[in-house]
Amino acid sequence: MLVVLMADEAAGRGELPEPGPSGWRDRLEQGTRLQWAMYRRHPWLAQVMSTTRPPLVPNAMAVVEWSCAHWTTSIRPT
Repeated sequence: MLVVLMADEAAGRGELPEPGPSGWRDRLEQGTRLQWAMYRRHPWLAQVMSTTRPPLVPNAMAVVEWSCAHWTTSIRPT
C-alpha cells in the first residue's frame, strides 16, 4: 500500500501543460516525454507502473486522461 501511495505522489509531481499541444501526435509525444522525465526522476516507479497491472492511482490516471484528451476528436477514419 505504501508503494502505491508513493507512486501516486510521484505521478502528481509533474506539471501537465494546459492547454497543451492541439494535435494528437504532439500531445502523445509530450505526454510520453513527461512520463519519461517522471521515470528518470523516480527510477523505482517503472516497476510499480507495470503495463500489465498498473496501480489505478488518481495522479497517474490524470496523466493518461491528459494524453488521451484529443484522441476522440482528432483521429478520424480515412
